[in-house]
This record gives sequence, structure tokens and C-alpha cells, in this order.
Amino acid sequence: MRKRTITILIFCTLLILNSCTTYEEITMRDAVIFSHNMEFHNSLGVRKLYFERPEDRGYTQIIFVYSEEDFLAGDFPNEAIVAWPSLVTYLSIYAANNWLRENEGGVALETYGLTYPLTVRDMIDNWEAYRSFTHWRDLDILEHSMDEFGRIMSLEENIFVGAIIVSDIDVTDFGLESPTPIRDFFRRNEITGRSIIFEMYDKLDEDVQRKLLTETPNLMADYRAELRYIEWRARHE
Repeated sequence: MRKRTITILIFCTLLILNSCTTYEEITMRDAVIFSHNMEFHNSLGVRKLYFERPEDRGYTQIIFVYSEEDFLAGDFPNEAIVAWPSLVTYLSIYAANNWLRENEGGVALETYGLTYPLTVRDMIDNWEAYRSFTHWRDLDILEHSMDEFGRIMSLEENIFVGAIIVSDIDVTDFGLESPTPIRDFFRRNEITGRSIIFEMYDKLDEDVQRKLLTETPNLMADYRAELRYIEWRARHE
């Protein structure tokens, strides 16, 4: 398992627009913001990690790992938040590489200690440099990744809705008139809709659940995050 422990250190931040060199102190808060912006999954299951102020709850470091499997197999300190890439994370790397191809010569990656193509390894093992390069306010590359994210999640939601339609679940128990509007309800009421979808998942046959784990991996990753978040909130209430 590969991992990177985030501690307070000094590193060189190179600004893209004017190539000026400045120095700043990298703190726990910077790592939290980076994890939030790149939409990493995390051991707390918190979607909006930036707003939870985990440092106020005794967390002192973020450990970036390559996958949820690395997190589950690891032995991490209680004061650490463990984070790993999500679908959005991978799509952002893809979009950044597209931007580099379209703007060849516009950015000297070596000045950031990076090489083309950018990989998830850069984001995990060299996150400070990746953070310095991307500067999402200056590079218009996140929009493409979010468009692709919506397309992929829409496909997975359709598969999930199909499983509900052929099941014996009575959707009126969840305040819906029929299975058909589940996806629209999910989109209009993201937080409430997400919880309802996951409640429905719990009522599906085990064989169907296993099939959905394979066919809707990103939706199921969100489901596991939801379970972690419920557990984490219960411990801190």
C-alpha cells in the first residue's frame, strides 16, 4: 500500500499566470481543501469535508492512499483522515491532461516537478505540486470533468432504477408514486434523494445488491460513504 502522510512543511508554489515564485506554509487545512476540491472519498464519509472543520474534532493529518481497498487494509492512527480518489478525482486528471494537450507549450510542467501525462500517483504522492499546477480558478478544466461525471452517474442511476422497477419494493413507502421518477427525484433533492435510494438498496435481494456493486460502482461507493458518515456523525453527537 502506498500512502502519503500530510504534515506541516514548506514548499514552493509557482503561480501559473505570472510564473512568480512564492513560499507558503502547507497546513492541515490546505490538505482538507485539496481533498474537498478533488472530491476524494474519505474515511469519515463526509462529502463536504471543508465545511466540517475536522481539525476541530481532533484530526491532525490526512493520509492519501490509492483506493478504498488500501484504506480498508491499512492500520491508520485515530487522529488521521484517510482519503482516496473518487470518480471525480480520476476525471479531473483526465481533464487536466486534455487541457495540457490543447495548450501545449503554455505550461512548463517540470517547473512544478511534474511530467506529462499527469497520473493519480502525482495526486497522491506529490499532491502539493499538483495543487500548485491546477489552480482551478485559473484553469477551466473542472467543468469538463463534471459533465462527464454527470453522464456516468446518469447511466448508473438508470441501472439502479431498473433494478427497483423489477423488484417487489413498494416505492409508495418512500413517498413516491411510481419507480419512474426516482432519478428525477434524486437530481432535484440530492441529499434526501440519495438517502432514499440507499434505503431502497438495503431492501433489494442480496443477488441484486451484488450485481449493482459491479454495475454501479460509483453509486455504491457513495452508498458506503453514506454509511461511514452516519457512523461518524453518531460518534460525534
